Amino acid sequence: MKKKIALIASALFVSAVMGAYAEFGIGVQGGYNWGSVGGAALLLSPNNHLHFAVGWYAGDGGFNVGVSADLWALDLRIVSISDGGLDFYVGPGLFVNVGMWKQYDEDKGKNVDKLHIAAGGRIPIGVNFRIQRLELFLQAVPAVGLSVTPTLGLYWGGFGGNIGIRFWL
Repeated sequence: MKKKIALIASALFVSAVMGAYAEFGIGVQGGYNWGSVGGAALLLSPNNHLHFAVGWYAGDGGFNVGVSADLWALDLRIVSISDGGLDFYVGPGLFVNVGMWKQYDEDKGKNVDKLHIAAGGRIPIGVNFRIQRLELFLQAVPAVGLSVTPTLGLYWGGFGGNIGIRFWL
């Protein structure tokens, strides 16, 4: 329950900040990342090039909550129609993930829950179709960063993918 309240409070805060923009998008996405499936609880976009997500992922042996921010630095129109079109995009992004995953503990001789915290960079590569205020998108997102816990080291965030829908207000 506390997680839901925190998520709703975060969404309201970000929505209030985004209210300063003339147009912004809000939506949801589902995805896959190295054996984990999940869906973003919230997507917010203050314009067509800057996108934020708060999401959750669950898999065998644990769960993950993360936030990301992406800048679509290259956004090319592939096909134009009267009220929109099909675009290709790619650009840099950042992520922070916090999760609890089962990991083998040699001292205890069994799997135990361990806190995992990681942050790093990502590169969303995708296509989106927008007609008027409705947008559908499909993207691949390789990510790499630094793991802070349970050990300090390189974090291979995997090669994830998402499909989603966004409404522009």
